[in-house]
Amino acid sequence: ADPLYRKRSLFAVGRVSQDIGKKGSNVGLIYADEEFGGGWNRVGGVDVTARLDDHWTLTGQVVESSTKASRLDSASVLLNPGTDSGYAAGPATYFEQIRSGHSFNFDNTYADYSNGFRSNVGFISTSNVHSDSTNASYHWYPKQGNVQVYGVEFNQQLAFDHQERRVYHYTNADFFVSLPRGFVFAPVFGQNSDTLGPQEGYNLPANHNFTENLVGLVIKGAPSALLNFQIQPFHGGNVNYNPLPGVAPFLLHQDQVTAKVSVQPLRQLTADNTYLLDRNFSVKDGSFVYESQTFRTKINYQFTRAFSARVIVEYDSTLANPLQTSLARTKQVGTEALLTWLPHPGTAIYIGYNNDIQNYDRTLCTRLPAASGGTGTGPCDTSQPILGRSSNYLNDGKQIFVKASYLLRF
Repeated sequence: ADPLYRKRSLFAVGRVSQDIGKKGSNVGLIYADEEFGGGWNRVGGVDVTARLDDHWTLTGQVVESSTKASRLDSASVLLNPGTDSGYAAGPATYFEQIRSGHSFNFDNTYADYSNGFRSNVGFISTSNVHSDSTNASYHWYPKQGNVQVYGVEFNQQLAFDHQERRVYHYTNADFFVSLPRGFVFAPVFGQNSDTLGPQEGYNLPANHNFTENLVGLVIKGAPSALLNFQIQPFHGGNVNYNPLPGVAPFLLHQDQVTAKVSVQPLRQLTADNTYLLDRNFSVKDGSFVYESQTFRTKINYQFTRAFSARVIVEYDSTLANPLQTSLARTKQVGTEALLTWLPHPGTAIYIGYNNDIQNYDRTLCTRLPAASGGTGTGPCDTSQPILGRSSNYLNDGKQIFVKASYLLRF
């Protein structure tokens, strides 16, 4: 019944460029087009790369988009405010300056996506925003002692929409020390701030900045050829983006841990283990809101240069306080197994097995009361998630596959 059924789309992408000078600078023109159902998304513009010297490089792009919704499906394109024509247009710009050096490194990026800009052929995370991000670091290299290098690093990300409402502001700095055997020690300090308002659909009378200080630590190293690790505990802030219906978002204290440990007890055997923790409490009264955890193990065994086996097991869970958040309690266990025969690049045979189980309700929806007055035996409630949650597990994905490729050599 879809009016676009059996309709075909046409994609076209083209670019021309001209080298300038002997340092690798160039200027180019780009055009991308999607035509579908009487509508289109066309993007064209100019880009430039200027290598000023051995350290500094400037890159930039300025483009303009023109988007018309399909005449059969005018809802496929977000309309410009105050119009009903199914047409949107607007510019986008991107500029970056980079300095690469032995001691001083610098990267600043500015991006601006207008409210009418669309890119169906490419990818942008959102429109109606202009942002600036900066990363700068300076290294010192002692000539004596166990310290191989030490330095400071600064990061800042700032974004506003085109109504000059702040979207986010993240700032952090750290001091790092690098020692033998890959040991790195870096305390991190900063502040994170996210801004929400009624324009995001939340129950807020006006824009509100949710700001929280950040403190953390990065420790990593390789004490032996058999072991390397990286641990990152952080305490900062977060926002409850999933409050109860009718309740405004509120600020959270957030504890995060990222731990990665790789073990190689045998030359042929490698085990990579990952643990992620994200635990959140209400700033107002200290009550528990939600917690997510991930355990992941990947084991790889290399029988010969061409033949190997890999197994991945991952467990994910979310615990949620139903009095504080609308998040559901979820549990998931995924397993993957893969045998690979790779005599040379381009020629290979893969035999794999994937399996996934989650705590889905076997009715596969939240039921409305039956017409006869029974409980939970009627049709599905379309206002609720299609896959409801329960205390039991349901296997929602099992797959066995074989993939083969052969490289013809001439």
